[in-house]
Amino acid sequence: MTAGHCVHSGSGNEEGWYTDFEFVPAYRDGAAPFATWKGSAAFVSTPWYNGGGNVPNVADYALIEVEDQVIDGVSRKIGEAVGYFGFKTNYLFPNHAHLLGYPAVFDSGERMHQVTAASFRRSTNNTVLYGSDMTEGSSGGPWIMNFGDPSSGQTGFDEPERNQVIGVTSYGYASGTRPVEGSSTLDENFVNMRNAACARQQGNCP
Repeated sequence: MTAGHCVHSGSGNEEGWYTDFEFVPAYRDGAAPFATWKGSAAFVSTPWYNGGGNVPNVADYALIEVEDQVIDGVSRKIGEAVGYFGFKTNYLFPNHAHLLGYPAVFDSGERMHQVTAASFRRSTNNTVLYGSDMTEGSSGGPWIMNFGDPSSGQTGFDEPERNQVIGVTSYGYASGTRPVEGSSTLDENFVNMRNAACARQQGNCP
């Protein structure tokens, strides 16, 4: 999962697709500890495809199908190698999340940056703002609810599901002295896009 503007220009035509997608899980300082996975197909939402490339957009998100790889002699899906996140629709506001990305302003984009923040406010075009100091390069990074494993003895969750993606970085700016980033809300546009990606070939969705 990533931002729509990382996959297609929003031009409303097939010439808008970008190419040569690669995903490097846990990339750091040039190292690829879980290999490099090549994209084999890409999907964006209809509002992004026809949106003229403008943000905020009601559905600036995308999915990239990646090719399986042979690991220890066995063909594996990427989720079998590094695990899966789930997703939740309509959970951006109110909420608290971990925002992940590779912003150029920190470490020249060579190391993953993490922001832990609560929802700040709703914004235009079905988007929500969270406080974040990340900048260019963080686009498409996941916003994850209940990231990681629970602490020992931690109980009483209102939302017990772990590691659920609730958005991706779409845009950002400084609101006065407060830097923020925005994500489109995952809604029926996301569900429709995911259904198309799942249907492209058997086994795409666990």
